[in-house]
Amino acid sequence: MIIDFFIITALIAIVIGTYTDIKTREVPDWFNYSLIAIGIGLNLIYTIIYSDYSYILKGLTGLGVALALGCFMYYTGQWGGGDSKMIFGLGAMLGLGFPLLDDFFVKFLINMFFAGALYVTVWTIIEGIRNRKKIGRNFMKLMKDDKLRRLRYYSGGVVILGLAVIFFIDIPAGIKIIFAFMSVFLYSANYLVIVIKAIEEASMIKSVPPEKLTEGDWIVEEVKVGGKYITGPKELGIKKDQIKKLLKYKAEGKIKTVKVKYGIPFIPSFLIAMIYTTIADDIVLFLFIR
Repeated sequence: MIIDFFIITALIAIVIGTYTDIKTREVPDWFNYSLIAIGIGLNLIYTIIYSDYSYILKGLTGLGVALALGCFMYYTGQWGGGDSKMIFGLGAMLGLGFPLLDDFFVKFLINMFFAGALYVTVWTIIEGIRNRKKIGRNFMKLMKDDKLRRLRYYSGGVVILGLAVIFFIDIPAGIKIIFAFMSVFLYSANYLVIVIKAIEEASMIKSVPPEKLTEGDWIVEEVKVGGKYITGPKELGIKKDQIKKLLKYKAEGKIKTVKVKYGIPFIPSFLIAMIYTTIADDIVLFLFIR
């Protein structure tokens, strides 16, 4: 089947992307751009061979949807550039057809978010165990942070207000349950945020020399030389010209290292979703609603 060739090609690309993402924490731009070109090219070739415009239309539609999704995830800080660009390539390769719930690419995208949630949870637990001592120290430090402490006080007040509503106001039991759940969730979220920040500082933030920076790396703190701003966290990722400036300033002895936040390598969750979708040809959500 023609569709099998597209799926196999996409699967091979994700396997390679998973390897590079785990090893180097990035997927090269040339690889992702090549995947986009190959995807559109193959769909165009099949359009010409079979005189069927549905192939190229599916490829372009898939690329368009993938562009929208990838850009949203990138600009909201959920994914890195490599993750987003790989989705572009997969959209161009697999295409998007109708009906949507029967389309392979749609099934893959939905499964990817489930796989991503599971993958991130497991990764966080493993990192927490590996860096438990450092995380413990960071947690205690963050517990003393004045801003976070005030936030706990405010949310505690909201919880007390919620409990007052539950016990002293005559409202339906269902609404009382919602108030109770939201109150507990709101207060416990304070500690969840502290745990996440403690793990992040212990295992995801590193000081690296400029020569080890790559385009798109997330800078944690503002870098200034002689009062002149070079780069910082307000940007979506460091640019090549900024790295060149940092290399120049290091050679002059003005800087040594830069703090960088390394995200979780997310491409492996693409691989999990692709394998499941290829084998089951279904949406994992259906396991819970059928």
